[in-house]
Amino acid sequence: MGATFWMRGSQLLVELDRIAGRQGPGVHILTLHLKFQGRRDLVECSLQVGGSLSLVLSNRGPVHLGPLYASSSPPTFSVDPTGELYDPQAQFSVDLSPIQLEAIEEARTAQDVEFQFDINGLIVGSNLVEPFFGQLRLRSDTGAWTRVLGEMGFAKSVVLTIPVSPGGGGRAADAAGRLERALIDVSAGRYREAVRECRDLLEALYLEDREEFAEFKPTFPKSSQAGKGARLHLIREAILVLTHAAAHDDPVARSFQWERKDAQMVIGLLAALIHNET
Repeated sequence: MGATFWMRGSQLLVELDRIAGRQGPGVHILTLHLKFQGRRDLVECSLQVGGSLSLVLSNRGPVHLGPLYASSSPPTFSVDPTGELYDPQAQFSVDLSPIQLEAIEEARTAQDVEFQFDINGLIVGSNLVEPFFGQLRLRSDTGAWTRVLGEMGFAKSVVLTIPVSPGGGGRAADAAGRLERALIDVSAGRYREAVRECRDLLEALYLEDREEFAEFKPTFPKSSQAGKGARLHLIREAILVLTHAAAHDDPVARSFQWERKDAQMVIGLLAALIHNET
């Protein structure tokens, strides 16, 4: 995907070669790989480039995400040993917070994603300082964007709170892997597969609990006929059974050792349920 950037009295052709992602400390880094078409009159000139990234939404227009910064050395126009013009390349990145990336995913709803890159800069030579500006649009299909999400560690960032042992095995590692696969399914719009992955996780990890707590096993008459609303109601009832212990002062309730992760779990479950209803 290319675009013409305007200069005083001339033009500069710029092509967006590809986008990529990587994970940084507390941020997800989206990187643009740009190619500038070489011109013989610009040989030995360098480019100083800046700009910003926006998410394009059909119902509200571009939404600013953040400034671009150079993640490679400034590109320079030059010729190769055979005298052919060399098309300089450069990389520019933007830092996205987990909240921003989650907002992109929510707005995208498993469809293609479109970004707008507003770029401006200077071409600098021994006797030249020439400004330029322009705009690039990129529409990334679901498959390509899912790949970039994986490179940015989006799914992994969601399951980081699961304590996986250094050896990488065991129950927690299995849970983290299954939840990561479920999140990848969500990113690709495979919602049924994501829910089924979570169901398989519960059955695989908590089969022993069924035997240990057999006398507390709930019975759901006509469960095969229960609609989605009724099954969500059972989840709310189960959370209520758990939280009752925090409101009572009987011997069993006093034996509970409530921890931070318990409170976070209940808050997260309720937030997800309420979000599902709105």
